[in-house]
Amino acid sequence: MKYPLVAYLSRMKILIAGMLLMILLGACNSSAATNHPAHATSCMPLPVSTAYKPSSSPLTVAVPGHPFASTITSDGQWIFVSLDSSNGLLGSGSLAVLQKQGTNICLLRTIALPYHPLGMALTHDNRLLLVANVTGVAVIDVAQARVGAQGAILGTIQEDSQVHSNAAVVKEAIEVVVAGDDRYAFVSNENDGTVGVLDLQRVRQHDFGSGAVAGQIPVNNGPLNMNSGAVGMAISSDNRYLYVTSRINTDDTSGDRRMCGDYPQGSLAVIDIARVPHDLPHAVLAHAAAGCGPVRVALSSSGTVAWVTAQGSNKVLAFNTAQLRGHADHALLASVPVGSAPTGIILADNDAKVVVTNSNRINNTNSQSATNDPMAPSTLTILDAKSALAGRPAQLGTITVGAFPRELTGTPGGQTLYLTNFNSNTLSLINVEALP
Repeated sequence: MKYPLVAYLSRMKILIAGMLLMILLGACNSSAATNHPAHATSCMPLPVSTAYKPSSSPLTVAVPGHPFASTITSDGQWIFVSLDSSNGLLGSGSLAVLQKQGTNICLLRTIALPYHPLGMALTHDNRLLLVANVTGVAVIDVAQARVGAQGAILGTIQEDSQVHSNAAVVKEAIEVVVAGDDRYAFVSNENDGTVGVLDLQRVRQHDFGSGAVAGQIPVNNGPLNMNSGAVGMAISSDNRYLYVTSRINTDDTSGDRRMCGDYPQGSLAVIDIARVPHDLPHAVLAHAAAGCGPVRVALSSSGTVAWVTAQGSNKVLAFNTAQLRGHADHALLASVPVGSAPTGIILADNDAKVVVTNSNRINNTNSQSATNDPMAPSTLTILDAKSALAGRPAQLGTITVGAFPRELTGTPGGQTLYLTNFNSNTLSLINVEALP
C-alpha cells in the first residue's frame, strides 16, 4: 500500500537511478572539501541575564547558509552549525565553526562539505563530530576543524541505498546520536524506515567502509514510503534505550482511527540498545501512536517522560517511557496544542519548561499561527512541564524568532539555548533565565 505525502515533503525526494549511481561512485567525495576562513572574524556579545529581559529579542548571529542544527562541545566553548548552501537534496553545504571568546561569540570559518549536512552529534570525548547527510555520515576531526586544517574531514560512511517504484531511493540520514559509552552511533534514515548502527571503534581506526556499519534496525516494517522513516532520536541517560520517531507508521493497520488526512499516524518506537549489534531485527521493543508527523523526541533528565513534536497535529505529546516499553497503548500522558508545525524540542530550566520551535513549514490550516510566507518570523512556545503532565493549561508564553526555527541545543550548563532559523540564515541565542 502506498500513502500519499504532504506536498512539501515530496519535492526532490525521489532520485533517478543515474543520480544515485553518481553518489555511490563518489562523484562528489569528501576529499574535495575545503576550509574557508571568515573574510573577517564576526563576533557578537553574548546575552547577559541582567540585561536580557523576557520581552527582549534573542541575540541573533548571521551564518552563511541555511542552518539545520548546532552542537556544542562539553566545555561550551565551540559551536558547530550545519549549513545548507543550495536548497537542494544533492546540493553542497558546509560546517560553520564558532567559538566563545570572553563575552563574545565569533564565527571563525566554514568547512565545505560535498552534500548539505543535517543533524550532528559529538562523541563524548569531543574528538569526533558525526554529520548526517543525504549519502550517509561525514566524520570530522574536531581538533582539526577548530584550527581550520585541511584534513578536518576524515571520511564519509555511506549507507546502502534501495530501489523503490523503479527509482533509486537514498536513505537520507537525518539525525545522529552517540551512545553514552561512545561504542556505537545511531543514524535515523528518513526514507526507508531504519536506524543505522555505526561501529565507532572501527571509525576511530579510520575505517569508513562497510565495516563501519554494524547493521540496520528496522523501525518500520510496512510498505516502503518516502519520508515514512525514522527521524528524531534520543538516548536514555542510562544508555539502555533509544527512542525514535517516524513520520508515518507504515505498520499501522488500525484504519481511520489513527489516520492523519490520507496517511497513517506516526509512531514513537523504543529500542533496546543491549540487542545491538547481535539482534538488530528484534531490537525494537514497542511502538506507540504519536500523532500526525512526529519528528523529534526529547527525554526528561530522569528518562521517565518522552516529549514528542507532532508536526502535522500542531501538538506536543508526552509519554510515560516505562509504559512505552510494556503497555505502549497506555503510555500517552499529555497532548498539548502549540504553534504551526512544531519541530525542535528541548527541556530547559531543570526540566521545568518544554521549549518548542513552531517551524511554520507546512501550509497548515489547523493552526492559528500558520502563515503562507516562508520568510515570516515565527515563534517558540514555552510550556510548563508539570502543568502539561497534569492536564492543566500549560503555555507560559511565546518568543518571536526567525523564519523556520528548526533545532534547539542547550549549552552544557543549561543557561543558553541555541536555535537554528533555517530560512533566516541565523542562529539565535536564548537566555534560559529570561524564558517566560
